[in-house]
Amino acid sequence: MRIDNFLAQNMISGFPKMIIWAHNSHVGDVRASSIGKYEWNLGHMMRATYGVGQTHILTFSTNEGTVRAARNWGEEDIIMELNRPIKSSIADLLNNAYLVKKGKDNGNNDDGGLIINWRTESLKLKHTDGNNSENSSSTTLDSSSNLTTEEKVFKSMMGQRKQRFIGVSYHKDNEVKSHYLDCSLPMQCDCHVFIKKTNGLVKLGSGSGGGGGGGSSSRRK
Repeated sequence: MRIDNFLAQNMISGFPKMIIWAHNSHVGDVRASSIGKYEWNLGHMMRATYGVGQTHILTFSTNEGTVRAARNWGEEDIIMELNRPIKSSIADLLNNAYLVKKGKDNGNNDDGGLIINWRTESLKLKHTDGNNSENSSSTTLDSSSNLTTEEKVFKSMMGQRKQRFIGVSYHKDNEVKSHYLDCSLPMQCDCHVFIKKTNGLVKLGSGSGGGGGGGSSSRRK
């Protein structure tokens, strides 16, 4: 947590607006995770310092593709194929929601992902009434026809689910133990971007390429 402490101390400096780009594990509010009782991070400190209404946390996830990481800490980074997310995890449910929405749009939704804004007024009401956690253990989205895809995702994720975090190293053969934590995504961030398939980062000077799977942004309004 030393990097979180350093960033927080240097961000609390009177600037009217700031943007911080960091890994989900740094900017996502750690209090929404299973380790939040004994750890703190940048997202937690920014919300505590400036208030939830003055801090906007944006996180990312993916279902499949590649990631640039080392097999072990201190080793050379390489491009590795991602395992598919475990069943009923956050990424698995988001992928399910994307496929449902794409089918509903008759295949015309080719943007390759979802953007879920927990701050929309209809979702904010659901967020505060405390009546949505009963669906948190379901392995599929609520089938109620009067709910939007985003509302179904919200209901399914109010309780804690497994969320994958991949940073400097990636242990494919021990992924669940090494890279998953229990998290409530709507409590962790204000907006979440799910991209169905991503590509590992390409080093500068080695050609063009896409971003891959772990960065996020916390922006103070």
